[in-house]
Amino acid sequence: MSSRTSGNKKRCVCCPICGGIVLKGTVTDSEHICRKCGAGVRAWVKDGVVIVYDPSDESREETTAHRLFAYLDTLPK
Repeated sequence: MSSRTSGNKKRCVCCPICGGIVLKGTVTDSEHICRKCGAGVRAWVKDGVVIVYDPSDESREETTAHRLFAYLDTLPK
């Protein structure tokens, strides 16, 4: 797998509930609480790809990782 560079462009992670900006960054795998509505948000940002999901749904974390790797495999290398 070749490495893809994002050019250090910051990506925005928005709350899926209210749309408020939760985080701006280039790389992260972290949990946050939206300042606007208080919703829990888990964010994964790497190589220009942003994935946001509900941290309380543990079964979803496994399927999200599977979907992420399937998506990354489809990107041009």
